[in-house]
Amino acid sequence: MLFGGSTDDWMSEEFEQIPDDDEDDESQTASTTEKSETPSKQIRTYTALPAWLSQDYADTRERLLGEMKKNVSRKPSCYDKGTFMDSSSYPFFVAAKKFQLQPEHFYKPKYFVFIPHLLAGRPIRCPHCLSRSEKGKNGQPVCLTPNGFPKAPRRVVDLDENIYIIGYRYKCQNCRKTYQSWSPALLNVMPRTVAQQFTHHLTYRGGLTDRVVSLMRGCFLQGMGPNPFAQMIRTNHIRHYEQLHLQYLEFIYARHEAPLHYTGQFKPFSSFNNREGYAGHTPSGHYFRNFYVKFMAFHAGKIDQYTAMLPANIIQIDHSFKVRGEKYNHYSII
Repeated sequence: MLFGGSTDDWMSEEFEQIPDDDEDDESQTASTTEKSETPSKQIRTYTALPAWLSQDYADTRERLLGEMKKNVSRKPSCYDKGTFMDSSSYPFFVAAKKFQLQPEHFYKPKYFVFIPHLLAGRPIRCPHCLSRSEKGKNGQPVCLTPNGFPKAPRRVVDLDENIYIIGYRYKCQNCRKTYQSWSPALLNVMPRTVAQQFTHHLTYRGGLTDRVVSLMRGCFLQGMGPNPFAQMIRTNHIRHYEQLHLQYLEFIYARHEAPLHYTGQFKPFSSFNNREGYAGHTPSGHYFRNFYVKFMAFHAGKIDQYTAMLPANIIQIDHSFKVRGEKYNHYSII
C-alpha cells in the first residue's frame, strides 16, 4: 500500500501516500483550491476510466445492496459462492443468452468485492482513536460505522486485463474520520485473516495485482527492464482484447448462419483504448520503474533483517580476504 516520488509531476503525485478516504481527500483538496490562488496540488480525477463504468458500477452497487438484504447470510452472493470476484469470467455465457448481441457484453468488467465488516465477524476499531488510546462513552473501544459504497471503484492492472475493486466506506462517530476498505490504516487494524485477502498493491489512483508485482520482481531480477516489462504486460492485455473481439465476431457469424437469425445490424467492436468501448489500459515503463523502486524501499528493512539472520557460511568480502572485525569495528587480513 504505497508510496512516493518521481521527476514527472503526475508520476510524483501518483506515488504519494494513499489517503484514508479518497472522497474526503477530494473535498479537502477542492476547498484548498478555492481558497488559494496558487494551490500546491490540483484535484485528482479518475482519468482514463471507461465512460460507461459509472453506470455499470451504480447498477452493481444496487444489486449488491439487494443481495445483502435478501440473502440469509446478509452478504453478497459472490461471498456465498466462496469468491471475492463478482462477474462471469467467460462472456460466452452472457452473450449466449442475448438475442440482440452487443459488444458491451464482452466489455463487462470484473469486480473484486471487499467489504471487510461482513468478513471480520466483529466491529472494526477506528485506527485514529486506537492510536490515541481513546475510548467511547461507555468505556469500550471506538469502532467504525459502515457508511455506504464509495462513489467510484478502484482500478488495478492484472496480467491480461483490468480489475475494479468495490470497497466500502466507514466513519468514526468519535473523531469523525472516514476510511475506505483499502486504506492502509484500516487494513492494519483488521483481523489479519481478513486483511491478508486484500493482496492488491495500490498507488494514489491506480494499482497492480499481486500477480503482476510478483512477475515484475522476477523479471527485474533476471535483467528485464521496466520498458520491456511494460510492453510484455501490454501485449498480454491486447491479446486478451483480441480474443474477446474474435469471440464477438464468431457469435455474429453463428447468428447469421442460424435459420432464424437476427436481421438487424451489429455494432462494431471498439478499439483497444476507446473509453466509450473496451477502454484498455496498461501502465508505462516509468510507472513500473517507480513502483519497483518504492516497493523495494518500503521492504528494505525486512530485507536487511533477513540478510542479517543468514548464517555466515561465506564471510570473505573480496579477493583481499578482508573480514570486518566484530569487536574492534575494523577489517582484518585472513
